[in-house]
Amino acid sequence: MKPFAILLLLFGWNIGHAQLEHDLRNRLGAASEDTVKANLLIKLALQISTTNTDSALSCIDASLALSQKLNYPFGLMKGNIEKGILEERENKTKARDYFMAALPFAQQLRLAQYEGAILNYAGNTSYMMGEYINAEDYYSKALAIARTNHDFEQAVKSFTNLGMTYTKLTDYSRAFEMLTLSNHLADSLELRSYIGGNYIDIANIFYLQKKHDEALAYYEKAATVFQIEGDQAMLQYANIGKGQVYIQMGNYAQAISFLEEVEKSLDDPHKKFDLYQHLGFCFMSLKNFKEAEHYLLIAQRLNDRETQAPAYSLQNYLALAKLYRQNGEISLGLDLAHKAEMLARQQGSLSYSKDCFEMLSSLYEANGELAKSLKYSKQFAVVQDSIARIDQSKKLAEAETKFKLGEKDREVELLGKENDLQKVREQSSRIIIITLVAGLLLLVVAALLLAQAYRKSKTKNELLAAQKTEIEEASVLITEQSNKLQAVDKMKSRFFANISHELRTPVTLITGMLEIIGEGHASPKEKERVQIALGNSRKLNTLVEEMLDLTRLEANKITLKKKTLPLTPLLNRVVGTFGSLVEKKNIRLIHNNTPTPIYVDLDEDKFEKIINNLIYNAIKFTPSGGWIRVVTNLSENRDKIEIHISDSGSGIAEEDLPHIFERFYQSQTGAQTFDSQGTGIGLSLVKEFTELHGGEVSVCNSPEDGAQFSLCFALASPPLDDLQANVEQSVFSWTEFEKPAALLLVEDHVEMRAYVRELLGDRFTIAEAGNGVEALQWLSAHEADLIISDVMMPQMDGYTFLAKIKADEKLRHIPVIMLTARAAEDDRLHGLSLGVDDYLVKPFNATELKIRTQNLLLNQASRKQWLLKPQTIEEEVIETTPKESPAFPATQKTIRRQGDCIYRNPHTRPHHCHWRSGQPPGAKRKTTLPQNGRTHRPGTRTIDKRSALEKSLSAFNGQESLQTINPRHRSGL
Repeated sequence: MKPFAILLLLFGWNIGHAQLEHDLRNRLGAASEDTVKANLLIKLALQISTTNTDSALSCIDASLALSQKLNYPFGLMKGNIEKGILEERENKTKARDYFMAALPFAQQLRLAQYEGAILNYAGNTSYMMGEYINAEDYYSKALAIARTNHDFEQAVKSFTNLGMTYTKLTDYSRAFEMLTLSNHLADSLELRSYIGGNYIDIANIFYLQKKHDEALAYYEKAATVFQIEGDQAMLQYANIGKGQVYIQMGNYAQAISFLEEVEKSLDDPHKKFDLYQHLGFCFMSLKNFKEAEHYLLIAQRLNDRETQAPAYSLQNYLALAKLYRQNGEISLGLDLAHKAEMLARQQGSLSYSKDCFEMLSSLYEANGELAKSLKYSKQFAVVQDSIARIDQSKKLAEAETKFKLGEKDREVELLGKENDLQKVREQSSRIIIITLVAGLLLLVVAALLLAQAYRKSKTKNELLAAQKTEIEEASVLITEQSNKLQAVDKMKSRFFANISHELRTPVTLITGMLEIIGEGHASPKEKERVQIALGNSRKLNTLVEEMLDLTRLEANKITLKKKTLPLTPLLNRVVGTFGSLVEKKNIRLIHNNTPTPIYVDLDEDKFEKIINNLIYNAIKFTPSGGWIRVVTNLSENRDKIEIHISDSGSGIAEEDLPHIFERFYQSQTGAQTFDSQGTGIGLSLVKEFTELHGGEVSVCNSPEDGAQFSLCFALASPPLDDLQANVEQSVFSWTEFEKPAALLLVEDHVEMRAYVRELLGDRFTIAEAGNGVEALQWLSAHEADLIISDVMMPQMDGYTFLAKIKADEKLRHIPVIMLTARAAEDDRLHGLSLGVDDYLVKPFNATELKIRTQNLLLNQASRKQWLLKPQTIEEEVIETTPKESPAFPATQKTIRRQGDCIYRNPHTRPHHCHWRSGQPPGAKRKTTLPQNGRTHRPGTRTIDKRSALEKSLSAFNGQESLQTINPRHRSGL
């Protein structure tokens, strides 16, 4: 578009904008004090917000005052939203308060669209302030509202916002999941701009994880979308992102070439500043200080002239100071570092101050001024400690808030009870007043008493109103603190999940090493100690698994794998496992089953955990010489099965009974001994798993003074075929191989490598690698018969390593065992989809690893023997007599003999047949003239297309046709 046309368009827009503002002011002058005027004030504020922010805020305040006077909730909602938007640049905390003030009016009006938008606005302000936990909470609530009301566009926004928030929280898997869901939904709604933006956010996730190929691919996808949409600003953003990836990869020359090309189409001054700084960094890394200085000075001039951002100046001063430190111009570097320090102090940024002090210390040290270098080094340490103390103070403040919130909850509960009691008293007072009014017609004395009662009632009402106001104010405070507490709880759940995963590897090592020591030639006393340690190690493993189950339950990631099972044999097996333990503790275990065959739809693993927890809990609280009873019977209506587990222990205190299934609850009565106290996890899991099955669980004190837990499950119809095979477990023993197999162990954990080497090292030759990159380097020069690999490793994880193996023709035949702590079903399915041969979850059983290793090696050996096994085929040979001539008709006879061996070679096509030299015993070489009169040289075999050899090879290779044995005659068929 020509410049004159652009000016004309802008002039027309300004005229239209001014005309609209003039019309709104005229309408306001004629409007009366009603809702129309409140709405006009909001529209005028929006119209002038870009040119006069103070006037716009005054209009909004006038609209809010009028809406409050008229009790107009829509005006109050709209006014608070717009005021929050205007305040967002200057004061984000105040802006968020305005957004949350608008939320109750949107809920009152049941405007779900506004409610979701308000929560997203509040989440945005929290995100910009760095309060990512609060931002996640607001975005999650907005997403729930959008899903309930089928507001798909709002759902796209919420998914995108959650993805960006999880990226900041370094929860990259959930961030990728949210952004992918946003893209699927945006694609169905044809919201192309969201798709491109999400691609950039996904590319940023891979950039932060230093997965360069994936980051470049997604930046390229984003650039394609924005190019189609004609969005040049976002296209430039995607291209600058690609340049950053090249810089992170260390490809500085490629980054320079790419960024210089991007510069030609760049118009936004902020993006230009970033680009010039990237170019300066690239040239600095290549030791081309002249070009680096050139671009950094361009960036500085651009900031001084256009962007005028103090933070940009500070960053550029530090970059130039680093440059001058490297090229030896120390005095210039000191001057710029001091300027950066002054800007950092003006902005009150501890982080920037820390960087400045570090740079100044380095520059003075290079200049030989060691006293000044030490001074700034000390200031650097002080600021660093201050930052650490601030972080610690925040954590302490959150903990204190959590404690105060609990106190406030109890206070509100008491005030609520007092309020209910006061309401009852107020109702009684009204009845008395009515009675006295009726008696006023009869007795003057009654009238005086009525007046006195009325005055007392009025005083109580005023007191009640004051208490109500205090309660409402306390409720607002409690709501805010509750939101913060929920955020802390989410962080706690995420921490428990992460630490439980980290515990799996050391628990596996401890258990495995103890098993090896127990199997060795130790003394009986040492073996006894090992057994005690091994028992406690297994208890720790059980606790880790219970903690993981709780986190999965909180995330709704546990799904039941139900089967229709006979209850009696399953219950017999589970109860029977406690035989040795109760015998050791001198406790009688009584088990009574119903004689009727019972079938129930159960997840066998979860049902075992339910029964194990209840019986183990009973054992803990039953003294020596006592008893535990497990009784099964049908309900009165014979449609459910009831399982009662009772004991002769001390029972449960009455005040503990209502809380016994709460998570982490422990009795405060003092009735438990130290060794009988638990974590409060087991019974909580019992309740959760039982309810997942659709069952019920309850607890009471039995008449014998012990505790009784009762389970109730619905009956199921027996399956049509209930045949079950009894499979006897064989004792494991090693198979002798001709030569030791070569194993490659890929594991970043040194102790885990040592443990596996101790299990398998005496049978196999083991090579080790710390990650997928090292493993591929080893495989390029060596051969392996089996690979055992972890999943979570630095540089290249197990899944990427497996994919590269299966894509390589020379390596794809090697069997692979995944040995990992990632036990989720999705992880196992992902590994299987990549072609893994076996998947073993930590902590694992040592014997199971040996069996799986031996089975894969035996299968591999069987396949090799089959490939090398010779086959015999039949060949039709037409032999001719050399004395025959064209004068005499050719006589032919056909003989059948066993042909030479064909070897299956996995590296050649099946139809390439290799014949051994020489002829089979008894074969005669003759030359004859065929009936068509053509002469054949001696030694040439003529083979019919339907010979037995062709049929054998066709069956081996599907559709391949047979070729002649003599290469010179191939064209004859």
